[in-house]
Amino acid sequence: MASTDEQARRDAQRMEFGRTGNANMTYGSTTPLAASRVVTLATQHSEDRQLRRQTSSNLRRQASSGHLSVKEENSYETLVGIAPKEVHNAWILKVYSLLALELGFTTLICCIMMFVTPIRIAVLHVVHNYGIAFNICIFISMMGSLCFMMVNKQNYPTNMFALTLFVFVMSVNVGVVCCIYYQRGLGGMIALAAGITAVVFLSLTFYVWMSDTDFSYLQGFLFSSLTALIFMQVAVYFVLPLFGVHIKALNNLLCVFGIIVFCGYILYDTNEIKRKFGADEDTAIMASIELYLDILNLFLFILELLGGD
Repeated sequence: MASTDEQARRDAQRMEFGRTGNANMTYGSTTPLAASRVVTLATQHSEDRQLRRQTSSNLRRQASSGHLSVKEENSYETLVGIAPKEVHNAWILKVYSLLALELGFTTLICCIMMFVTPIRIAVLHVVHNYGIAFNICIFISMMGSLCFMMVNKQNYPTNMFALTLFVFVMSVNVGVVCCIYYQRGLGGMIALAAGITAVVFLSLTFYVWMSDTDFSYLQGFLFSSLTALIFMQVAVYFVLPLFGVHIKALNNLLCVFGIIVFCGYILYDTNEIKRKFGADEDTAIMASIELYLDILNLFLFILELLGGD
């Protein structure tokens, strides 16, 4: 009887691994950056829905054959020879390593654009004389590189080239904003905003990893908030100026709202990395990009709040 209970317990554990073990990981103006975050969310939702259908189909097939467990010879440990937790930990290390490289690359590009005088002057000249055309080019490049990366996320080494291209476009976008602030003598504000962003990100990350709270419930609220934020940005930055309306308090309120939204996304995305299984390179790339976009958006909103329009 005891051996039967022990076997049943092992079968239940294997069934739970079959349910969760293969789950995939599902973000100058800040408007394009926020819009790119919507695209990553839509892709994540589609992949999660496909995974749920596949998992449900596998369970029904197992039930129809008279068992609900994974055979010992077909278990992950037997086939791969490594515990799932070790795989997950290695995957998490890959995610944060990619994130560190992305942020380091962006910092390098921003420093070059700010501190190399001929480049800074050329950038400011283009933005001043061809601002609308420049913003359109940045937006098209951003969305094009993001779609290219998602299409090729499973094709190595094309996925790494696509990732580099996307991060470069994002870095140029942020670098332009930093050039404008630096030219106005607000270089200290840039450093302060970067420091605040780092402290907020590390604090929220530490809280998620130390807490037992599951932040998955934030998904619906954050998506609706992000959609509202984008429409509010379009209204404040593009529609109201057409009528000569410029309210600084409204800009500040929008910045505070954006900071709250992307602090929430850092909580949610870190929670997804912590609680959902991942082992593939493509899921590591997308997980790092989601955190990367959260950090960039948070930085830009903090910088605008500190430095003015």
